[in-house]
Amino acid sequence: MMSQFRCLALVFQANVDQTVRTDPNQSLNFWLVIAGIMIIFFCMLTVFVPRIKEFITKPQELNLSKLGISMKVSILTVFVLMGFVLSLSSFVLQWQGYVKRTADYQQEIIGLNVKLKSKEDEESRSRKFDMSILVKPDGNNEDLKSDLWSCKYQFETPSGEPDREVDATVVRNRDGKSLRVFLKDVSADTRVFNITLFNKTNSKTWTVPSFTPLKDAEFLASK
Repeated sequence: MMSQFRCLALVFQANVDQTVRTDPNQSLNFWLVIAGIMIIFFCMLTVFVPRIKEFITKPQELNLSKLGISMKVSILTVFVLMGFVLSLSSFVLQWQGYVKRTADYQQEIIGLNVKLKSKEDEESRSRKFDMSILVKPDGNNEDLKSDLWSCKYQFETPSGEPDREVDATVVRNRDGKSLRVFLKDVSADTRVFNITLFNKTNSKTWTVPSFTPLKDAEFLASK
């Protein structure tokens, strides 16, 4: 759990310098609402002025022959419609901005989840610990003694070359036919280049070829 919180903190720290995204239509929405309210308020105010009321409420003939439109409409009606259209336009722009921001936030959440998973995998791969493996010298049928054996091992570098030799602790296994070799600082990406066993009695050596200690293994389940 603490590992997840540390990864999440790293992800958010990487995004702390990003500017907060603002809606470019925010200012336009504000002025559209103000304009719509002012027009509607003006229309309501003119009702109380007799001369202006008579002028703006008197139907005017509107003739658009090219569009086939012929109608009578008052100036008051036009202004009221303009106020509602401006207010409605502001609402539509706000809704579009909300939908766009929601989509952007969803993409950001997906991106953060990907980064979080990457950080968790990176931390898991970088986590190192000690482990041991059993090594049985081929052709040896005698009981083994720990003090008569020495061992060295080498990890493989990212370029595929052997790293420096490391002395390993060797302990005889309970069956007496194999040796337990202890490896240090092993991670999920570690690949052992080789392990060399040396018999101090007859000066013979045995070598374990390259392998990955933490590679997933598949076991056969019998019925």
